[in-house]
Amino acid sequence: MKKEVYSLVLSKNVIAAIDREANAKGISRSSLINQVLARYVNYETPEQRMQDIFSKLEDLLDGGTFFPVPQPSESMFSMRTSLDFKYNPNLRYSVELYRNSLPILGKLKVGMRTQNLALIESLERFFSFWNTLERNAGLPAATVSGGKYERLLVLEHADIITTQAAGELIKRYIRTLDKALKTFFYSPEQNTANAVRAIFQEYISSSPII
Repeated sequence: MKKEVYSLVLSKNVIAAIDREANAKGISRSSLINQVLARYVNYETPEQRMQDIFSKLEDLLDGGTFFPVPQPSESMFSMRTSLDFKYNPNLRYSVELYRNSLPILGKLKVGMRTQNLALIESLERFFSFWNTLERNAGLPAATVSGGKYERLLVLEHADIITTQAAGELIKRYIRTLDKALKTFFYSPEQNTANAVRAIFQEYISSSPII
């Protein structure tokens, strides 16, 4: 969204309060004023859309499965979870949202920093299988490489679906993907594919695919 410079005459006390709030949020004074004015006139800025979606993703942190990590930017939300593997390695989920690319909301990245070849190969097998299930369901192919997974988050009917609903869809997708991934690692080898397939089928039968 294009921005321009305007002059505003504001109370000194108001500016002081704005600066305190902006510092607490880790944003600039101009960004906070822009957000406040946008809300007042009922206009959704790209930044507000991001925050509304991220507020939905924060619900995932309440169940004891996901844990917060420092956020690299205001356009990205990241969290971690652990796998039942040697030393309980941390797996990171990151949602990066784009400002003006609808119907593409952004990108989901899943992966971990590891040199354990057995773990990398296991992740590669799962993500490749999951990607096959999604492609068979009509989704574009994701990127699978080195035990990492990346998928564009494309929202159909973006003009009528609310931001809160979009956040709920992303949250539901991440929860399903994580459940399938951990089932893949925990299930006996002979039951793994069927268990993951059942989770995916339940998901697509009860939820719009984002």
